[in-house]
Amino acid sequence: MQTSQIVAGSPEDGQTLQELIAPKVVYFFARDWAFIGQKCPLWWNVQPFEGPIPNSTANATSFMSKLANIAGIPHDVLCEVDKVRSKSAAQRRSWASRRETTRSEDSAYSLMGLFDVNMPILYGEGETKAFHRLQLEIIREVPDQSIFAWRREPGYGGLYSDSGLLAKSPRDFHESSEILISQPALSTIRPHAMTNVGLFINVRIWQGKDNVGDDRVLASLRCWTQRDGDTLDRVRIYLRQIRNVTAVGSDCLMYRRDYCDTLDLATFPSDLGTPQDIYVLEDAQFDHVRLINNLDVFEPEDKGSPGHPPTRKSHYQEL
Repeated sequence: MQTSQIVAGSPEDGQTLQELIAPKVVYFFARDWAFIGQKCPLWWNVQPFEGPIPNSTANATSFMSKLANIAGIPHDVLCEVDKVRSKSAAQRRSWASRRETTRSEDSAYSLMGLFDVNMPILYGEGETKAFHRLQLEIIREVPDQSIFAWRREPGYGGLYSDSGLLAKSPRDFHESSEILISQPALSTIRPHAMTNVGLFINVRIWQGKDNVGDDRVLASLRCWTQRDGDTLDRVRIYLRQIRNVTAVGSDCLMYRRDYCDTLDLATFPSDLGTPQDIYVLEDAQFDHVRLINNLDVFEPEDKGSPGHPPTRKSHYQEL
């Protein structure tokens, strides 16, 4: 069935994101209601409600190219809504990175339809909390690690501010429009999940020569960016290990994301490192670790023996 819609707002308005993508046909009018163009499959011969339309293939192609550039949405997605499913989580989020909304929370709420997830709308919670909840819903549904391939804008939260793996805002995906998740050579799927001691994830950990001694490593995510035609470089992020902290019953190391303004690329397979299961702490979990660390409370690990005092360990070594 053919659908149609008039868009009164700007293509850069966050509220119009889904309205640009979902309908098969969208008509665009100037403030004086002069027709300026239409979004539709190029093979359609669609007419507006009344009056003539310059609907040549050349005009339609030119208008769609301009619309895609202004809106930051790929041409194929604008033409066919089903193409959304072929795009990575990072790519979809990048479509909202340049958009403005009247209410800050709508920058997150406007993305629910693109990921086919639902969550309560709570105006007043703020953009950061709304976007955090959206990401939790997405990672429950799909194992797409490109959701962690974001780069904080310079000056936003400090140049080298640390973080968990979840972004603070759609703006953090302003350079993620070319990040892919398709890699024909790989057929395995690695699960990840949020726990109350951090986000559990399997990544390849590489400790380069420039990072030795400062607890920083590079983690290779299961997503890529294209270079020089068919060449794919794997996306990496910096992590910093949290010392003296482990989860009870687990040998997984704990980390925080570091150098949040940087996305690195692995050009050679030798730069990928070895697969490891790790935890990456979000802000609330990291605050808890720092709190019990500062208490500096110790308990005996054993009762000791004559001539050997009892060994002691910090509470914060096990969470």
